[in-house]
Amino acid sequence: MTRAVNDEPLLLRAVDPEGLLLAAACVQDSLATIADMAYVPGERRFALLLDRFRWERRPRGRIGRRIDRVRAAVRFEHVLQVRRRGLVETAGPAVLELLTLTFTPTAGETSGIIDLVFAGGAAIRLDVAALSCQIEDLGTPVPSRLRPRHRLH
Repeated sequence: MTRAVNDEPLLLRAVDPEGLLLAAACVQDSLATIADMAYVPGERRFALLLDRFRWERRPRGRIGRRIDRVRAAVRFEHVLQVRRRGLVETAGPAVLELLTLTFTPTAGETSGIIDLVFAGGAAIRLDVAALSCQIEDLGTPVPSRLRPRHRLH
């Protein structure tokens, strides 16, 4: 059985600031836990699993319609250091809402700082020698009855 293009899993690789903007749009409002994050210094890799809305699959003009969620892996390469702000490791599965990814170059166009910004002021900062982010959908999408709601200030 063939799947419609709309059902294809996402596989996205970002290696420049513009690509990271696209990646940020794909993971906006995703849910993650600290337990599903890991930094492997010897491989200079930071990875996390999250449940993301499939924003890129929403039919155009259909803002109020159903949206699917899917489990996805996000991997950052060339990571030199990881810093956390506002995150407390607990035994429980505290759920974090990922608002966006940002990139600030430090030397050249692709080395710099990637910030994973979460609701409530929490953040993870990655110092990277080169920008490299990959997002890959892992499972079967499921319909979500819940949608994020943000208050405008």
